[in-house]
Amino acid sequence: MASQGNSSGADIQKLHQRILELEQQIKERDFLLDLLINKSNIIIVQLDVNGNITLINQAFEVLTGFTKEEVIGKNWFEVIVPRERFPSVWNLFDEFRSTGKIPEAFENPILTKDGKEKYISWKNNVLKKDDNILGTISFGIDITESLFLLNQFVETQKSYQTLVQFLPGVIYKCKYDRNLTIEYISEKCLELTGYDPLDLINNRKLSYADLIFPADLDMIFQKIDESIEKNDFFQLTYRIITKDNKLKWVWEQGIAIKDSRGKVEYLEGYIFDISERIRTEHELTVHREYFNQLFENAPLAIVILDKNDLIIDVNKSFEDLFLFDREEVKGLSLNQLIVPPHLKEEGTRLSNKVLENEIVMTETKRMRKNGTLIDVLVIGYPIILKGERIGIFGLYKNITEEKRVYELLKQEKEKVEELSNLKSNFLLNISHEIRTPLNTILGFSELLLSELEVYNNKELLDFVHSIKRGGLRLLNLMDNIIEISLIESSRSELQLEKVNILFLVEPILRSFDNIAREKNIFVKTDFQTDFYITTDTRRLELVLRNIIDNAFKFTEKGGVTVTTKIYITDGKKMGVVEILDTGIGISEKFMSKLFQPFAQESTGLSREYEGIGLGLSLSKKLIELLNGRIEIESKLEKGTLVRILIPLED
Repeated sequence: MASQGNSSGADIQKLHQRILELEQQIKERDFLLDLLINKSNIIIVQLDVNGNITLINQAFEVLTGFTKEEVIGKNWFEVIVPRERFPSVWNLFDEFRSTGKIPEAFENPILTKDGKEKYISWKNNVLKKDDNILGTISFGIDITESLFLLNQFVETQKSYQTLVQFLPGVIYKCKYDRNLTIEYISEKCLELTGYDPLDLINNRKLSYADLIFPADLDMIFQKIDESIEKNDFFQLTYRIITKDNKLKWVWEQGIAIKDSRGKVEYLEGYIFDISERIRTEHELTVHREYFNQLFENAPLAIVILDKNDLIIDVNKSFEDLFLFDREEVKGLSLNQLIVPPHLKEEGTRLSNKVLENEIVMTETKRMRKNGTLIDVLVIGYPIILKGERIGIFGLYKNITEEKRVYELLKQEKEKVEELSNLKSNFLLNISHEIRTPLNTILGFSELLLSELEVYNNKELLDFVHSIKRGGLRLLNLMDNIIEISLIESSRSELQLEKVNILFLVEPILRSFDNIAREKNIFVKTDFQTDFYITTDTRRLELVLRNIIDNAFKFTEKGGVTVTTKIYITDGKKMGVVEILDTGIGISEKFMSKLFQPFAQESTGLSREYEGIGLGLSLSKKLIELLNGRIEIESKLEKGTLVRILIPLED
């Protein structure tokens, strides 16, 4: 019995010990549960089958601002996730009520006490007791900030992709090996190289190094090595060969990305096509060199001024002309440097004109470094860029010698003009002196002819006719000499009057009747129109007489035909007198010399026809003085047509 008593006491002792252990475990579990429910950042929410809140933890209170007293017993879908605002969440819970199943995990927004939305990621469980569904318990994590960061990341990625898409160049990431193995390259690779990006990634078809112009490879690796050593960006300009075998210039900027040990993991950067820029720069260099060569080697002295009228540069000719060294004049005022004191006002006036975008050109004097004055031709014009004056070009030509020669020539010209006037006056005086006795001879020859015709003495009549013809020829020569003298001395004054053309032509033609009879040639007229002209009748008569005289002089058989008519040429109404002969004509070779003074096709003492070659030259000058013109058509041994055209009044 004693033994049984001892045994029962020991069992009770063990049971008591076990109870104490279980109580301790329960306390620990309660402590852990309290930690989980109230001390954790995880949100815990328990709902019954109708969606009423039966449990929340402290994390829920902190997040939403609601206290337990404010939400316990309230419906979740009225207070925290209103079904009207978030119907999809209510639909999930309604499906749970029908099927007893709820998604293990989902995300949805909840409303805080102040009406803000917080996004929660839920882990859901169904609460059961004896196969009866009591409700749900859910564990949530606030992912609002994470979603915000995720959205920012997505937007950043979109912006990055947009930036990459619209960048004019190529973005890349590559290994730093001899192949420059591409790990990533943007779509613009196709536009730049002609290769699809996939062709280059991991050297699938070729490496990026294969595209680089061979002569540039060593330079590229050298510069990248230098930048790695300095922990700095690298910038490269080199050539690549595209898929269609064209050479392109590219500019690249990149950086080496290193790991924690300082070893290069990869290179990243961007590449731009600068072929057009290189071409433009080359053209600019060529044009700049052209300008520099022209500037330096120009025979004119050139100065370039800025918009404040200060010297930027001068060329060698400027140094030689004004005896200044270019370095000593840069930045100085040009007017203060080379304009003599008495011409300061002129220098300022010229500068102001150019400043107002005018081009100036004048002859003046400028001063050398040693104080001597020289005559110069000055040309100044503004340098305009995009409508704005940015400077001035000044050009100077030394005309000291030209001025000296000009003065000498001017003096000689005055002497020549004086001699010409003396000659003209002499010829006029001589002509008048000869004309007086000549008119006497012609007058007495007319009397003799009338007397001898009564006695019918043919031999004497021929003598007197010869005297008269010679006198008339001499008189015509005197008239020509007088007119030439007047024209050369610029003393020709027109005496205009209105006259019928036939009143001029017919008397002149009748004066050649005796010659026509002697030569046995015909004289015909075809006066299609008689028109009135306003002209200097004496000078027009002289022209007509010279032309008709030539026609009779050079015609031995056939005859002379005179026609009058009206032409419309170049919209102008012209009166026309045509003199057509069947004489010896003019050679094609001599046609170019036809209107030269004293020019004759036959020359020398043995020439067949008399005259000194003044008639046509004078006639051309006179008819042009009358605003008309002379046209001549001729063939050797076929005759000549002379057409005189005189403008008519409308």
